[in-house]
Amino acid sequence: MKNTKFSDIIAAAQGKISGSYSDFEVTALSRDTRTLQQGDVFIALPGSNYNVYDFISVAEQKGASAIISSQKVECKVPLVLVDDTYTALHKIAAWYRSKFTFPIICVTGSTGKTTTRSMINTVLASKYKVYQTAKNYNNHIGLPFSLLELDESYDAAVLEIGMNHTGEIEQLSKTAKPDIAVITNIGKAHIGNLGSRENIFKAKMEVAAGLKHGGTLVLNSDDDMLATVKSNGSFNLLFAGTTDFAQNKFTASSIKPNGFYTDFCVKGAEFEKTVTLPLAGSHNVNNALLAALCGTAVGVSADAAFAALGGFASSSMRTEVSQIRGVKIIKDYYNASPESAAAGLQSLQSLKTAGGKTIAVLGQIGELGSFAQAEHLALGKLCGALGVDYVFFIGENHTDVFDGLSGFQTQAFCTDDRTSFLRYLADFIKKGGVAPGDAMLIKGSRAAHMEDFFENIKNLLNSYGCAAVEIPQSPTRLYVDISAVKHNFAQIQLAAGANTQLMPMVKANAYGCGAEVIANIFRDCSRLAVADIKEAALLKNVLPGAGIVIIYQPYINDCEEIVLQNYIPAVSNLDFAKKLNKIAALHNTTVRVHVEVDTGFCRLGVDFDKCGEFFAELGKLKNLSCEGIFMHYSSADVFDDSDSEFTQLQTDRFLAAITAAENAYGFIKFKHACASAAIFNPVCKPYLNPSEGDGTSAENLAKPVFNMARPGYMIYGYYPHPALKKAVDLKPALKFVSVILQIKEVPLGSPIGYGRKFVTARKSKIATVAVGYSDGLRRRLFDPENAQNGCFAVNGQRAPIVGRISMDLTAVDITDIAGQVNVGDEVAIFDNSNITIEEIANICGTIGYEIIAQLQGNVDRVEVF
Repeated sequence: MKNTKFSDIIAAAQGKISGSYSDFEVTALSRDTRTLQQGDVFIALPGSNYNVYDFISVAEQKGASAIISSQKVECKVPLVLVDDTYTALHKIAAWYRSKFTFPIICVTGSTGKTTTRSMINTVLASKYKVYQTAKNYNNHIGLPFSLLELDESYDAAVLEIGMNHTGEIEQLSKTAKPDIAVITNIGKAHIGNLGSRENIFKAKMEVAAGLKHGGTLVLNSDDDMLATVKSNGSFNLLFAGTTDFAQNKFTASSIKPNGFYTDFCVKGAEFEKTVTLPLAGSHNVNNALLAALCGTAVGVSADAAFAALGGFASSSMRTEVSQIRGVKIIKDYYNASPESAAAGLQSLQSLKTAGGKTIAVLGQIGELGSFAQAEHLALGKLCGALGVDYVFFIGENHTDVFDGLSGFQTQAFCTDDRTSFLRYLADFIKKGGVAPGDAMLIKGSRAAHMEDFFENIKNLLNSYGCAAVEIPQSPTRLYVDISAVKHNFAQIQLAAGANTQLMPMVKANAYGCGAEVIANIFRDCSRLAVADIKEAALLKNVLPGAGIVIIYQPYINDCEEIVLQNYIPAVSNLDFAKKLNKIAALHNTTVRVHVEVDTGFCRLGVDFDKCGEFFAELGKLKNLSCEGIFMHYSSADVFDDSDSEFTQLQTDRFLAAITAAENAYGFIKFKHACASAAIFNPVCKPYLNPSEGDGTSAENLAKPVFNMARPGYMIYGYYPHPALKKAVDLKPALKFVSVILQIKEVPLGSPIGYGRKFVTARKSKIATVAVGYSDGLRRRLFDPENAQNGCFAVNGQRAPIVGRISMDLTAVDITDIAGQVNVGDEVAIFDNSNITIEEIANICGTIGYEIIAQLQGNVDRVEVF
């Protein structure tokens, strides 16, 4: 929240203040004490599984500046009393939204909401700074909190609206007051609650209730119900689809699956274009058309809109494709309806390869009510009709799916028992049932927790043939927020510019995040960078066809493997280059290389003033092809005068080296110098003038001399220097957790841990957590000599580490933690809210890079969304 006084909040909520107060600036509302920050106003929203009023004292302890409540409570900060806190939240959000005049777009529909919302964001971001709903915050809580994150820096906002019952969309639409509303389709999701598609149609059309007068309603003309909509005069209509509908502004045709991609032709008035959408599934073409319509409605040209969609990154858990050991896996399990399950199965068929099998791992489709039996029977029949080779189904309607498969050749295992389902699936994989070239769909409703099956399948595929027994999951985990990684990558690309190609650094096991987790996010990047040949081999197992650059010149004895595996190594001296060329000649092939230039780092590389001589010799090595020239900055993440001067010196030296290299060798495709911080440092971004004969039009932005960049640490949402926080909005992607193994009460004077370096000063409650330095936790987090020791987050509250950290265990004091704490509860080592990576790094006298890069292999990497 920006420029908001506490008195404004009281007035908007129509609340009554208890006692006197001095007005102050409000930066945020919070409903969760686990993430509440100093100065937030805490709004007590009741929950079904907890008593929110038990946490008022926790909110105060963590620095809440005021409390909004529907009950009189004891607190030392200002208390605002309202009749209902949910109603108050919507009133505050509606008032706050009215402060902004930029266009707000709301997206609803039975399926495809999140994908369409993300596509709209991609289109608008080609021209504007856009806010979009975080993750799936589309309900009566999420949407108002999304509105409260707006500020004047944005040019547009894209929000998502969901529902389970009649009347919900109307309330949300009236709170958001959209300028544009989108309905993707009318399906059978929630038909158990609403009773018919006709009622679902009426519920989705409630979005028009809050639409601004003169606003625009964007509809999918392929939907039989939406195609009948007429304007009542208060809003405009825009249609798009894949059939010849007279009112279509855009019509798609010639839709063809192309592996991970979908090709189609789109036509409009005086407009025609061939588009390659980086998503499997023809249903995503409709979503793309709706996104382009929204773009043109707010000033993005049709050509720019469809060009932007060509670079779309799919929303997590929604038709997102990963490749593990040569197996393509469609992760489409955020939710499920009969229509989205059918679309997922169509996407599965589009990935089928000659000789490869198709495997559907399906879960219960929820909220179907009395329609559940018929719809699951139809699901089984569809799997059989499409020729899916294997179907695994878990859910209460398992017999209906099995009956639907009757008469087809599909092999199936259907059950409602999770344990037997996992066991059967594991046996199937361990016996070779899944092989490179196969395609798999994982699909089900949220209640089925299909993401757990993905993690299980991923672990099995990675360990199959490598271990005598199945390796169980660890309680110590690094959660990797895939949506945050994608957001950060998009922000970095925006800063680097459209003319700069990004080569993500996935070295050090993708900065501790797990190369097998991260690599698939960057599958569409032409190059991925690693540190050495071992990392290259591990990455190749995940993405066999990836262009893998070994960014540091490898050991000379690795040349044979480099040639055989088609890796792209860095070259720093002629001896290595000649050996590599000789082996490439023996195999009658050409090896691509990137040459590193030393501009003052004094580590690896050809001396900058000897590049002419070096490249003249390189040109004689006919089995090497230099596709890149690069350097490393030493101080691009430091912004004082002396470091900026040295960074400028390095830039000037590299520019001279490029000129000398190309004079001696000829054109070199990629020039790269910038890692994460340097992308945002103007000293590191020299540009060509479009008028100087480089083939661009004067209307275009200048092209960068350095046309490739190597982001790493910042991809994961962390800043190498605090000054960079003003340059880009990143979302921390990592959360490191473990579990409590034991809780015991100990008397005053009890020594804790090795060496008796901590002794309790009171009767204390001590929790032992299953994490230690063998997992990568730094021992320095507890040291009697430290001015400050570390904490873990328990119930969203800081529990101090007590006693030395051992190899496998750490003790924390939970005496002052509010709320119930039990054995088995999850504890955060860092969560980016209560405990940050930067705080841990400061205590340990190091940098955040080291904290995450040292997380060990026995820590499971788990994708979250």
